[in-house]
Amino acid sequence: MGLFIQNAGWADPGFQGQITLELYNANRCAIALKAGRRIGQLVFAEMDGSALHPYQSKYQGQTGATGSKVFLDEDK
Repeated sequence: MGLFIQNAGWADPGFQGQITLELYNANRCAIALKAGRRIGQLVFAEMDGSALHPYQSKYQGQTGATGSKVFLDEDK
């Protein structure tokens, strides 16, 4: 259909907040999204211990759709 999930990745241990699902329609026509339609998945992995460095970064505590905060990254 041409619908892509743009930001597939990981929710790091210690992350708290709402996950933003970013979709891209590569089709020339609109795609109707209906409740119950499967468009992605969220996989949980059990850890065998506590995280050594739990997530504490720029997206911690986000609510609602959140745009990129890459501008907050330090140049290295």
